[in-house]
Amino acid sequence: MKRHVPSYMEEAFIAQGVDVGKLIFAIHTDMTPDGDYSDAYVAVDGESLYILYGEEKIVKTSGARRIVAQYNAERLEVHPLKELGELSTEKLLSTGRMNSKKDDSERVIMLFTLGHLSFVERVIKAVKNINEGVDPLKEILLDDELFCPKCGTRYPEPERKLCPKCIDKMSIAIRLMGFFKFYKKKVALIFTVMLGSTALSILTPYVGTKLFMDEVMTAGGKYFGLITQIVLLMLLVKTVTVGFNILYSYVLARTIPWIIYDLKIRIFEAMQRLSVGFYTSKRTGAPSVPSARR
Repeated sequence: MKRHVPSYMEEAFIAQGVDVGKLIFAIHTDMTPDGDYSDAYVAVDGESLYILYGEEKIVKTSGARRIVAQYNAERLEVHPLKELGELSTEKLLSTGRMNSKKDDSERVIMLFTLGHLSFVERVIKAVKNINEGVDPLKEILLDDELFCPKCGTRYPEPERKLCPKCIDKMSIAIRLMGFFKFYKKKVALIFTVMLGSTALSILTPYVGTKLFMDEVMTAGGKYFGLITQIVLLMLLVKTVTVGFNILYSYVLARTIPWIIYDLKIRIFEAMQRLSVGFYTSKRTGAPSVPSARR
C-alpha cells in the first residue's frame, strides 16, 4: 500500500508503541487543543487517528545546512475512526480547528495555526478515503522535496522548487532587460543623468569644503580672497545637481510605469492561453502549482 509518513516522525511513534508499518499518512502541526504551541505529529492508519504532542529540539549535523530534530514526546491521543464523525476544518482569526461532528454533538479534535490548514484538510481527505474504502492517498499530492539538492538550502516556496542561491540570476536579469528594448533612449538618458548626478555629488564636497577652505580661505592659496566667485560656483554646482535629480526623477516616472504596463500585458496574455479547466480546478488564492507537504 502506498503511504506517506516522514521518516523523522516514525521514531517518535515507535517510542509510543504505534505500529508505524500500518501508518498511511502523517503531517506536522504546531498547537495543542489548549492553544499552546507544540510540535504535534498527526498520523492516520486504517483504524485510528493519532495525535502526538511534544517538542522538537534542533540538533546540528554536518552537511549542506541540514538540521535534524530530536523529539521529546509528551502525550499521545488515539481517536478510533469508527468513533469519529464527519471531520471538517473551521477557520478562526489566526488559527484553525479540526472538528468532529457525530449525531447532534460536535467536538474539537485539534487546534493549529492557519498556515497548516491545507495539511489538516489532507488528513481529513485521507480519513474520508479510508472510510469510503478507496485508496487512502487518492487525490492527495505528495512531495517530500523541501531542500535544494545542490546546496541544501530550504526552499522559500516548496511548491515552486526555486532556490534563491542556485537560481541563475543573470538569465533573469537578461529577460527583464528585454522589456527595456522599446525604451532604449529613455533608459540611456536615465543612466546618463544618474552618472551625472553621481559625479556632481562627488564634486560638491570638494568645491564646498576642500577647495573653499584650502584654496580660498587659506593665505597663499591659489584662489585666496575669491570668496564671492567660489560661493557662486558652489551655488551653480548645487543647482545643476538638483536639476539632474529632477530630470532623473521625471524620466524615471515617465518610463517605469510603461515598463510595468508591458509586464502586466505579458502576464495577462499568458493567462489567456491557459485552459478553462486550469481556473476551475483552482481555489481563489491558491498557488498555480500543487502545494508541497511538510
